[in-house]
Amino acid sequence: MKVLKNEFGVGMISMTPKTKVICPITQAPVTMEVNVEMRPDETIPEYLSVQRWFREKIDNQRLTIEQTVGMVLDLFVTNYEPKAIKVNIKAESTLYFPVEVTKEWKAKGSTVKLGGSDVELSTELAGKKGGKKDKSESNPDANANANANSEGGDENKENRNLDPGTGE
Repeated sequence: MKVLKNEFGVGMISMTPKTKVICPITQAPVTMEVNVEMRPDETIPEYLSVQRWFREKIDNQRLTIEQTVGMVLDLFVTNYEPKAIKVNIKAESTLYFPVEVTKEWKAKGSTVKLGGSDVELSTELAGKKGGKKDKSESNPDANANANANSEGGDENKENRNLDPGTGE
């Protein structure tokens, strides 16, 4: 990824790439509007290289919405080291209603806010840049839900095998 020095002191960058993936669960195409809001620090993206990355890594790949939002956030955090970033994906498929998924990140110790919101960003990468946070730290209910679902047995397995034509 091409990285440029933030020599003009840009305080906010917003971009909205559009892409299409294939849902690995339903096998249906999903169109996505990817909204990125970034508070850069010392570096900024070169936009053509970001577009190229989308074409090579996201377009027409078998990805869930959640995988895609994570990949985009990781791309920006790892390559551009922003003060804060928020990635929001608005996704549409012919099989189900529109879905929005958001993931946020801020540099450790940062009090920067995005989008004029009074709510601070909710996620910090633990330790080094590009690292992963333990899921139980960010969502304590996730482990309880995962355990409850895994104890349920076969009813969850049925939901994973949806017919691509009907979604049932």
